[in-house]
Amino acid sequence: EDNWLHQRGDGSFLCRSDALEAQASGQAVSRPLPSSVVNDDYCDCPQDGSDEPGTSACARGRFYCENPGSVPQLLSSSRVNDGVCDCCDGSDESSESSPRCPSNACFLEAELIVSRLAVHLRHELQGEGAHKSLAESAPAYVAELQDQLLALQAELKPAAEAMEAAAKIYRVVVKRLNKEREERMNSGKKPAAAKLPVRPGRTSLTCSLTATASEAMKKDSIALEVNASCLEASACQFACAVLCRDSRHFNGSCHVAIPETEGEWLEIAFDPDALAREEQMAQRRGPPRHSLDTLSLEHLVPQKGDSPLEVKFLDVRQELQRLSAESEPSDRRNRTLSHSVDFMQRLLASGHGAYHALQDLCLNVTQEQYVGTTAVREQWHTFHYDLCFFKYISQYEIKVRDAAAACDESGKCEEQTEEEEEQTTEPILLGSPVGFTGHKDFELQAQALGMQAPLFFTPSEHLFLFARGGQCPGGTRRAVAVQFKCGLEIKVRSVAEVRMCAYVMEVSHPAPCDLERWPEPLRNLARSAQAAHSDGDLDLEGPLRSWFQEPGLAKTLYVDDGPLDWSEALATADSSRRLLLRKLGDPTAAPAEQQPGRAEL
Repeated sequence: EDNWLHQRGDGSFLCRSDALEAQASGQAVSRPLPSSVVNDDYCDCPQDGSDEPGTSACARGRFYCENPGSVPQLLSSSRVNDGVCDCCDGSDESSESSPRCPSNACFLEAELIVSRLAVHLRHELQGEGAHKSLAESAPAYVAELQDQLLALQAELKPAAEAMEAAAKIYRVVVKRLNKEREERMNSGKKPAAAKLPVRPGRTSLTCSLTATASEAMKKDSIALEVNASCLEASACQFACAVLCRDSRHFNGSCHVAIPETEGEWLEIAFDPDALAREEQMAQRRGPPRHSLDTLSLEHLVPQKGDSPLEVKFLDVRQELQRLSAESEPSDRRNRTLSHSVDFMQRLLASGHGAYHALQDLCLNVTQEQYVGTTAVREQWHTFHYDLCFFKYISQYEIKVRDAAAACDESGKCEEQTEEEEEQTTEPILLGSPVGFTGHKDFELQAQALGMQAPLFFTPSEHLFLFARGGQCPGGTRRAVAVQFKCGLEIKVRSVAEVRMCAYVMEVSHPAPCDLERWPEPLRNLARSAQAAHSDGDLDLEGPLRSWFQEPGLAKTLYVDDGPLDWSEALATADSSRRLLLRKLGDPTAAPAEQQPGRAEL
């Protein structure tokens, strides 16, 4: 490309920088050089090295590899005669001391380019087909979920009606019981005691009193009873906490008679103030999921002296709990199905129906990650990731004892037990599902999630966000950007923590496969090959060889910052596509997926 510097009538040579300066100013070059300075192994043009394209004399010199049969490259002249074949035609190693470069290296390089592109284009085409099939099957899948939901709701209807009937009785009993207690408080008279039904399983219970307990309290707490089922369920402490509340009267020790024994009692420790604390907390935060009342209810029995309304109140509460426990599995399935139907409908509406098959699919990966450097060496830790689609992502560390750290300077090492060799930490929630990020309102959604700007990923059509994970130092919540990449097999390719508590996970899936993102010549070539081999194996290598040998293509692919390692440059479909779009240019191609991670920070 620098021939114009040599072709002068007076036989002189111009440094590129001097020639360009003269062109810009319109004046003659003040320092022409004799042509003998070219490749004399002395740098006469230190600013650009244009006089030494065939030697390594100039730090800024450039050498042109013609590479017949492959792609021309321009590389630093410092690589000339350095003992390494950087040009596949071997032109950079011409000295006698240089190694002999393989005579067929350019042919092999061209074959590598053709074979790698064939693999990527074939996967893109196959992925497109799989994407189409998944998208077409999505509506039927959602319809099937809806049918299952309707059938389950019909199945739940009798249980719901029974629950509503019991709840209605409960409301009536509560109203009447509150009135009875109010009248008792005003009159000081207890209502007539109910005749207790004879029920199997009743056994005696006593709670130890404090020294300051009143005589009335001592009298009322003598003859308590409980269902012996609490013994088998190890739940008597909950019944004691409900029946014997308040540490001013009870010292936290109760005794339950063991049935079918000769006067044997089981001593049980309990917290007499637990119920009071729970009630206070419920006023601020709502009732706990597993309250003392819930845990003890099935083991309680009517006490002597209870009124008919109090007996009825206990019966109806136990009936409600029984009905709730029986319907809980179906209710849970109903909630899960309802959520799935709602999520899948939104997935279809947003154009992401091809991802429906990921529902209930879990993937995992274990990998080593760099976490820092000490004064002695790099630190690498092993982490395990669990990804359950549209549910959660979690992480835990697998701690393996460092064998080197267990040895002293003399080389004596401590013995390791199996437990010491490998341990795992508690799982950490990295995020719950938010959704795909390619829509126009995602920026507002990210702000509502409290995500720090700038985002650690680039929102796109095929990037799914998990956020609101476990808390990190400084109050930041963990989040994971799952970037889907074209692939026939659904698997986790990699995970990277791109900044503290912010992760990018790459997952292969057919949905992002789209040949329209490739340059037009390769799109047309692949489509034509597909049409010609619709009933057999898809041959792309032949058409690609013909395309690669077209006149002028080599110069179009010309590499001006070589040497380029084609094996690395074409290692993935993404890197291949980005390189070819830069070289060939194609404004009609759909935009390529941007790489999330450090580059976008």
